[in-house]
This record gives sequence, C-alpha cells and structure tokens, in this order.
Amino acid sequence: MLSPDTTYTAYLVHKWDYGFGYNFFAEDRPAFEVSFGCSEDESVNRVVYLDRKIGETCSEYVVERKDGWLEVELGEYFNEGGENKDLEMSVVNVTAGLGYTGFNTQGIEIRPKHG
Repeated sequence: MLSPDTTYTAYLVHKWDYGFGYNFFAEDRPAFEVSFGCSEDESVNRVVYLDRKIGETCSEYVVERKDGWLEVELGEYFNEGGENKDLEMSVVNVTAGLGYTGFNTQGIEIRPKHG
C-alpha cells in the first residue's frame, strides 16, 4: 500500500561480479530500457546504463550505495488520492549481441521521493 498524494521513485538494486564475467568499456556499455508506472496509466520508458562509470551523476547512470550495491532510477509515480492500483516495472536489454554474466539483482526498491 502506498501513501496517498505521495510521489514514489523505483530503483533497481544490483551488482556486477566483474571477476566472473565481462568488464565493460565505455563504448561497449550495455543499454537497458526501463519503465515504471501504473498499469492503468501510460508508463514512461527511458534508457539507463547498469554499469558504473566514475563521474557520471545523472539519473540514467548507477550510483553506489553505502552497502556496496549499485542502484539506478527506474522512474517516478505519483499516487494521487491513494487509490489501489497495480504498479508495473520492466528492465529490458536493448544492446544486441552481448551476453552478460556476473549480474546480480537484489531487487527493486520503491521509496517516497524526497526533495
């Protein structure tokens, strides 16, 4: 249950085990299309990068958390009036031809947006 009249942000929480799999170079970085929204409304799709590149701070790139996991923003949802609705999220690989190993997902966190 989400609080009424509150904006929420969803984050994909994950890690890459670079010792096990592929280490990405800037030109080879895998792009993923993500969406987050209510099943009754139109979701917003956008492209994000799930690997960490030092110095990038916009929402399309991951940030490292204090616990060592990485997170990337999937999108926002405003729960107008507090109605019970289903939320839908997706993460789809849009980089053709690359296989990935060592990708570990902790889960998706939905938190109230602050600020």
